[in-house]
Amino acid sequence: MKSIKTILIGIAGIFLASSFGYDPYPIKQQNIGFVNGEKLVYRVHYSFFNAGEATITIDNKMHEVKERDCYKVNVFGRSVGAFDMILRIRDTWRSYMDKETLLPQKFYRSIEEGKYVIRETTFFDHSEKEVRVVRRNKEGELDRDKNYKIKDNSFDIVSGIYAIRAMDFTKINPGYKFPMTAFFEDSTYTLEIKYLGVKRIKTKFGKMNTHVFTPLMPGNQMFEDGENTITVYFSDTPGRVPVKIRAEMFVGAVECDLKEYSNVKGSLN
Repeated sequence: MKSIKTILIGIAGIFLASSFGYDPYPIKQQNIGFVNGEKLVYRVHYSFFNAGEATITIDNKMHEVKERDCYKVNVFGRSVGAFDMILRIRDTWRSYMDKETLLPQKFYRSIEEGKYVIRETTFFDHSEKEVRVVRRNKEGELDRDKNYKIKDNSFDIVSGIYAIRAMDFTKINPGYKFPMTAFFEDSTYTLEIKYLGVKRIKTKFGKMNTHVFTPLMPGNQMFEDGENTITVYFSDTPGRVPVKIRAEMFVGAVECDLKEYSNVKGSLN
């Protein structure tokens, strides 16, 4: 029971850790990887067993936050099948990313994992290097309203993924490392990311070349430390779509594989 719960909670960890991969000193970041209206659907599985499904969408229109045009990116994750009977998960992460810098202006998460339920909004103030976190419990009562200091150019667990996709992969070589800073819950994290180069892998849509990144993970209760603990594969196409995420956990490997997509930039074929 405990190991199954760890696998499912680890789904969130995969997205969290995979978002730490971006040049920490942007002034203006040209987006060359994604477009409004994009939809990606992933199968999350442990060995041959389906554990969950994740759907990531970019809204068709821009949203204004603090007088800034922002992409609205929504990630919805859910447990399925037998896993859903053991631990029901219905999680939503939503980031409002500045169109010019891709830095988050606002981040929202709704977490329903068994009896654990929270609703939390994080407001970013990059000029003051500060965030305000407002959290409510299952009954809707205020549980937290607190400010925290952050570092320059801090991302949330969603916006960092898109910052990677906006990078020009042709300008980096295998072995290249760079740091990333992100704020989550009540803490700021900084990890080092390593680019492993191009690898051809098998996907539902055929074999394709991918650009491979891995965060250098500190050891914790879910992951071993070192590189290749979590590996993220981005398509070698104009859309730079994350087609696979693999996490080596103490209980085994958990994978997220792209199974459906629409409105991506270019084509995956």
